[in-house]
Amino acid sequence: MIIYIADFNLPNNSAYAHQVIKMCDAFAEQDKNVLLLVKYKNDKLKFKELKKNYLLKNSFKINSVLNLKPKNFLLNLIFSIMACLTIKKKYQNDKIITRSFLTSVFLSQLKIIHILEIHQELNGLTGKIFFNYYKNFSHKYLKIIYINKNLKKYYKFFDNKNSLVLDDAVDYRDFINLNKSKKKSCLYTGSLSKGKGFEIIYALSKKLKKVDFHVYGDLKLLEERWSNKKLPKNLFLKGFVTYNKIPSLLKSSSILLLPYMKKSFGRNNKLNLSNYMSPLKLFDYLAAGRVIIASNLAIYSHILINNYNSIKILPNNIQKWIDTVETVLKNYPKYRMLRVNAKKNSYKFSWIVRAKKIIDYYEKK
Repeated sequence: MIIYIADFNLPNNSAYAHQVIKMCDAFAEQDKNVLLLVKYKNDKLKFKELKKNYLLKNSFKINSVLNLKPKNFLLNLIFSIMACLTIKKKYQNDKIITRSFLTSVFLSQLKIIHILEIHQELNGLTGKIFFNYYKNFSHKYLKIIYINKNLKKYYKFFDNKNSLVLDDAVDYRDFINLNKSKKKSCLYTGSLSKGKGFEIIYALSKKLKKVDFHVYGDLKLLEERWSNKKLPKNLFLKGFVTYNKIPSLLKSSSILLLPYMKKSFGRNNKLNLSNYMSPLKLFDYLAAGRVIIASNLAIYSHILINNYNSIKILPNNIQKWIDTVETVLKNYPKYRMLRVNAKKNSYKFSWIVRAKKIIDYYEKK
């Protein structure tokens, strides 16, 4: 059996929840007994709804650990303790995976072997507990997966020789047999927090008035910085949509934009993610088989290759962005191989491949 412990509530629109739910779906393709333990799940949320919203192919169980939504550190701490006691009582001989740092600490204290997926730097009280414990006590019950190789340097006190680095992924099957119409438009989907590139999209829409720009994401993250700006008529802010609509939306546009700035932040605009991110939308873009125009950043240079599966431009070279969008839309058939290569690359970065690697890693002595 595979147990995934995740410290979020359901329903949830975050990339964290998306990643974990898709991983559980991929695990369920390998092992029919998969259980996701979350902090809190609304009783009204049925698995049928999750299956529809996330385009899941398999079924798995989801259990709440708490009967209320945690709103502070103490309740988060209680969740981790209760989740670990549940594991100790019923599942300690099964495969245990988590993205919760506190849960990892308690699992190690209980001498339960587990995998911790690390996707970011760590600070605050949780960081102090995590670092103090693992700097002073044994790591022998802990296996680590990093979302990016740069994180290995940040957590350098671990013996990282046997750790694993795995990018995020996509289920390319979500993009099969969909409408293939390609409007002469540009599209962005994902986070709209600081540094994710809305500045570039805004500049493009002002200059390229005959091109439509569609933006999907949580518009509340734009309100503080853009509420006083008058938006061009060809810039359409569509808001958040559930994942099941994303594949069709991506395939409906000619160009998919990934205009990250050199510094990119999370929802609270405090945590700089630019050195560690593995954007979920990047893999969706690959699977869609459209022309990807992206900022030229080192963080995903092993995935996006200029003039092979994408076109990469320095984020501060706005004129180059403008010229490139114009050129691509005027000569779209010439970029067929970029689209074909992007689609092929999505097969390599699949959730199923990722799940198999994690299972093999868990079983490795």
